[in-house]
Amino acid sequence: MTTGRTKSDSPSLASLCRVWLPAALISAVGVLLCYSIWGKTGDIIGDFGNDRYIVWQVCQGKLLYRDIACVYGPLSPTFNALVMRIAGPR
Repeated sequence: MTTGRTKSDSPSLASLCRVWLPAALISAVGVLLCYSIWGKTGDIIGDFGNDRYIVWQVCQGKLLYRDIACVYGPLSPTFNALVMRIAGPR
């Protein structure tokens, strides 16, 4: 019993390379980067207490960079303050 597929229906090597080669290269770079920094960095989560303090102060009405010293961008503390206002501190 035949499946109805012929040899010309199978994907060519060039089309397979066009699909899989970029994904393989990106994966290889990711693995190389992980390997190169593994065990050389500090805690990747960061200073969680300081982050929560900044969010708590923003919820209290203080402004970033004027009332609170923050070395990072405003998106994360502002978003987390919104979540804290909705869900409450826990």
